[in-house]
Amino acid sequence: MSILILGTFLDTLAAFAVHILFTLGNTTQITQRGRDDVLRFFKVKQVAARYADLTVKQSLLG
Repeated sequence: MSILILGTFLDTLAAFAVHILFTLGNTTQITQRGRDDVLRFFKVKQVAARYADLTVKQSLLG
């Protein structure tokens, strides 16, 4: 259950980050470092999703 809550939270946070990226992306308010931080967040989100998938598979098999 907590993995589902974590996934929902990460999805919401990612949607907010993308919204900021595209809303302010053409201005100077978001720097290259900010864009790199958003991309790094998406990488962490992918790793968390893989871990959640493995955890669910293990619980179903075990």
